[in-house]
Amino acid sequence: MSLPEDYGCYQNGHVQFEDRDTVLRALERLELSRGEALDVWPARSLPDGIFVSPPRNGWISLWQAGATLHDWFVELTATLECRGVLFGNDDDAGWSVSLFQDGRRIGHCQMPFCWEERGILIGLALEELDEEGVEITDPDHPRVRKVMKRLANTEEYAQLLEEVRRLRFGEDELIPFAGSETASRRAWRCIETGERFARRDDAEYSVTETQTRFAACLGILDTEWDPNLDLPLLQEGDYDDLEGLPAGFEEFVLAPSGRLTVFQD
Repeated sequence: MSLPEDYGCYQNGHVQFEDRDTVLRALERLELSRGEALDVWPARSLPDGIFVSPPRNGWISLWQAGATLHDWFVELTATLECRGVLFGNDDDAGWSVSLFQDGRRIGHCQMPFCWEERGILIGLALEELDEEGVEITDPDHPRVRKVMKRLANTEEYAQLLEEVRRLRFGEDELIPFAGSETASRRAWRCIETGERFARRDDAEYSVTETQTRFAACLGILDTEWDPNLDLPLLQEGDYDDLEGLPAGFEEFVLAPSGRLTVFQD
């Protein structure tokens, strides 16, 4: 088993930049958008494209329905020569965040850490059983748990854990993104607190709430918004009620799609 280069589907990205017009020109230069950006307010029928916020706390936020942002976000941070953050959220697998500087990944964390590490062990166990011709997909199956218990002490699992931990950023790497040591410390405490709740299997642990609190420590807003859930309303222009949409949505613009959108399963 090998670790994937990147995890899951990132739902939103944020660039540390103050000039939205420059960001929009960069999207067009990269052939990610074509034509003039469209105001989303007043409500109107919207085509496929990239939603772009105004600067908020020094960050410009981007969403694209139906696609994973990693396919183009790294290029964007390289073109703008800026810092960038990608967020993903899966209630079953936790939440993930990647930090970038000028197109280079600073580090990645999938949280809570204990869920990620258990997920790797489950993957190893299911892979071994599959090679034996055993068709089991339930990680709580007694036979899967038995294999997991044995594999937990193997060199292969230890090496995968070491690779995962090497990819993770630490508190110090957060400082430029958070803006200060104090804010970085708050963000890291948010991670540590969530980890404690998750390890205890505490009912108070919430994937979305923990991610939102962490992002707020960096000054990033609305990481919980998934435009795919609101896509019918956005396409039909039936969103006069702003409830559930990002803060200040009436000031957002849509950069019409330039590249062919690759939809994810």
